[in-house]
Formats: sequence, structure tokens, C-alpha cells
Amino acid sequence: MDNPYAEPLAQLTPLFPDVDPEVIVGVLQAQGGNLDRSCDVLMEMSDPAYKPTTEEAQRQQGIDQDAAFARQLAESELLRAHQQRPQRPMYPRRVSGSAPAPPPHVKKQSRIRDIFKFGRSR
Repeated sequence: MDNPYAEPLAQLTPLFPDVDPEVIVGVLQAQGGNLDRSCDVLMEMSDPAYKPTTEEAQRQQGIDQDAAFARQLAESELLRAHQQRPQRPMYPRRVSGSAPAPPPHVKKQSRIRDIFKFGRSR
């Protein structure tokens, strides 16, 4: 199976010899295989003095705002779903004088124990 990032990886590896190739592939994947954007991201990662151009900064700011908005929407949806869910008691109500039935897995275990203890059941 061919790696779709083999050619861009071969181009970026000599430019960033201190960056692990797996990191370069991850950046390429995150940038959709775009070599220019991947190079910018790798520059930001490897050179603390690197300043992106105004266009790059605006694009990154837009991406950050989109991500923040998506998080806000997801949180509000979770909250709304939680509020609409009917509240159930933590434990089932018990009718006076009756004992609760054992969970189904307990019955299965005891049935298996009976088979091994007394041989095959009829």
C-alpha cells in the first residue's frame, strides 16, 4: 500500500531534519496534504521566532474561531439533550413486602453452576 504522503515527506524531511517523520506525516494529514500549509505549520513548530504572514494569521484566526464555535455548539447540544432527558430515580421503586429480583446475570451464573455441579440438566 503506497503512502500518499511519501513525496511531500521526501520534500519536507530535508527542510526539517530535527522533526520526526511521523510528526511531518501527521502535519501533512492535518493540512490535507497541502505542502505549503504543512511547511508553515512545521516552521511554527520548529522556529519560535517565525511569524506567519497576515493572510496566514487571519486564516488561523478563522480556524480557531470556527473550532471555538463548534465546541460551544457541541456543549450546548449536550446540555440541551441532558435537560430534555426524563429524570429517573436512581434505584427502581420497591413495592412494600416484595424482594427485588436478582439481576439476569446472576440467574445465568447459578444455572451454569448447577450444570457443572449436578451434570447435565434435563
